[in-house]
Amino acid sequence: MAKLRVDKIAAVGVSTETTGSVFFDGTDDHLAVADSDDFNFGTSDFTIEFWMKPALEDTSAYDGDFSTILDHDADAGTSGAWFAIHQVDKKFRIAFDNVIKITTSDFLDIQSWHHVALTRSGNTFTVFGNGVDVGNTTDTHDLSDTSTRELTIGKQFFSTNNRLYNGYISNLRVCKGHAVYTSNFAPPTRELEVHQGPDDDRTVLLCCYDGENIFADKSGRHIIAAYGDRTSSPTPTATDSPIGITTENPGLTRDVDNTFGPTFQGGAGYASQNWLTLPKGTTTERFPSFAGAPASSARGLFGGGSQPFSTKLNLIEYITISTTGNAQDFGDLTVARGAISGCSSNVRGVFAGGASPSNDNTIDYVTISSTGDAKDFGDLTKVAFSGSGTSNSSRGIFALGQAPSHSNIIVFITISTGGNSLKF
Repeated sequence: MAKLRVDKIAAVGVSTETTGSVFFDGTDDHLAVADSDDFNFGTSDFTIEFWMKPALEDTSAYDGDFSTILDHDADAGTSGAWFAIHQVDKKFRIAFDNVIKITTSDFLDIQSWHHVALTRSGNTFTVFGNGVDVGNTTDTHDLSDTSTRELTIGKQFFSTNNRLYNGYISNLRVCKGHAVYTSNFAPPTRELEVHQGPDDDRTVLLCCYDGENIFADKSGRHIIAAYGDRTSSPTPTATDSPIGITTENPGLTRDVDNTFGPTFQGGAGYASQNWLTLPKGTTTERFPSFAGAPASSARGLFGGGSQPFSTKLNLIEYITISTTGNAQDFGDLTVARGAISGCSSNVRGVFAGGASPSNDNTIDYVTISSTGDAKDFGDLTKVAFSGSGTSNSSRGIFALGQAPSHSNIIVFITISTGGNSLKF
């Protein structure tokens, strides 16, 4: 799965940078988001929108004559399934509980970018193609989510052929309790942002917008897992498909002040845009909120230890970084141990290895925004303690330390998924 980069701000007078997209190769690529009440729409309003660019000229190559953009399938024998299916004849078909409810008119062109939005306003469901009503229906359907299956992007969850999508998706946004569009409109020209409101959840997922981080969710609510060519790596390699494409996007821009450059929340501002290439995004985008709390209340976590040396601890404690005060109880590790390595994304904290009292190869994780006991993630390649860890937003890296003698082994994990570490 190839991730596409953003263009950087680098010249006098430049006031925007472009958005990114994700490429799905149609053979084994898709994204997945764990089941959540965020996708329990009931009879409330909602909006699902995205930009897409189908890649295939030869429509006979589509999987089962359909390709799926978004799918939240029901458990066997239950209701609540909704999904949008891109069909090869330039139409969309929208189905609830595996029953087709809307078949749009022709509007999709192969190898061209299109804005697509599915909205519910009251009992009216409408598909907008490039801002124009291309199909609608009136229905009282209850989309209460009884499923425990994940939300999939680029494939159908349960199908004999998976109906895999081949092409690009950019700025995929799901809004709960909010019909963003109720009549024909001019498609946005700016990268989508998080809709917030006091009386509903509004934006519950916003992904496929960051050309440098395939796992990014601007809502800060979900961990996105990637499957296919690039499951384990945030860095493109020579084996990726397509090769060499770095700027493919629908032309959406992100506003930046001409005089002052980007302004980051918390009072920090920068002048001299003409001379600097600055980090993209606001502080909130680069450091998402935790469970609705502002970034200023972000947490630091500590796990394990010895007290005294022969007694290993399974405690996990946390502090709120912007304040002072004693640590508070978070939960327990899966195994009591000391000399642990740790790393994190902005969603998960991961603890690896340690001594319990013998060397241990356990990897476990917690969700930083909540409290509770750690869960099993997988295993290190070998037992180790007194190592060190580091990470970016998607990959964690551990230098094993003593395993049991001094070791030069480095291993890595993909934080948003689970599984055993791999040699780095």
